[in-house]
Amino acid sequence: MEIMQIGKELKKIRLELGLSQTEMVGDILTKSYYSKIERGLHEINAKDLIEILERNKINISDFFKGIESKEKSQKYLEQLRNAYYEQNLSKIVEIRKICAEDYQYRNAYAHALLLENFFKKNKLSCKEEAMIKKLILNIDEWGEDNLRLFAMAISLFNESEIKYELNMILRKYKEIDKASRKIQEILGGIMVNYLNIMFLKHDRNFEMISKLRNFLYKLPVEPRTIFFKVMADYYGYLFNEEKLEAKKILDFFERHGMESITAYIAF
Repeated sequence: MEIMQIGKELKKIRLELGLSQTEMVGDILTKSYYSKIERGLHEINAKDLIEILERNKINISDFFKGIESKEKSQKYLEQLRNAYYEQNLSKIVEIRKICAEDYQYRNAYAHALLLENFFKKNKLSCKEEAMIKKLILNIDEWGEDNLRLFAMAISLFNESEIKYELNMILRKYKEIDKASRKIQEILGGIMVNYLNIMFLKHDRNFEMISKLRNFLYKLPVEPRTIFFKVMADYYGYLFNEEKLEAKKILDFFERHGMESITAYIAF
């Protein structure tokens, strides 16, 4: 069982109970040590964990079932990411059907639903759109799963909703170099997706365009982030109507077998 998942579950329950970290642990652990457990930086031994659960009248069996379901949900999300890159629609449909049967897997279900409709080029129903938007918006803080979902579902939101959420994300991750690698990559995807949407919708809000491109340029200079920096250049060319320069970037991607990505990039 992952340390991070135990910490996340403890924090989720603590917030639901409306407790401070000190109130949650009493004299079982110091606030400083417990804070690091919630952030996944320290382990917690079984004795202390059970004492904290009993102190706050938290059912021990339910607690571990909650963590188990989250770990299984993470496995489904990883399988969905692999299925997307392999363009394996049947696997996506299979996971969507499994996750539809259990509310605890609603995040994975939403991911599968979006991917299935993406490959089939279908439109979500109003009920499905509302479910996904509610799932994204009803959160205490932005984390990996919700950021990934937002990146995929960004086109479901209207302009004012997107800009509000983007500004919240940009404020939280102002020091992007200090975020985890996964968060950096997810945020890079969000900014690129929205630049694509802005171009397709002929939205020429150059203040927002500049903000998104500058964010991409601030990502660490590493092989895994080069794509995002290149895309910052690409959309700069597009919005400045320098299509010849933009086409050179698309041609480069296609020469290196990235047609599955270029097929969905505005030009």
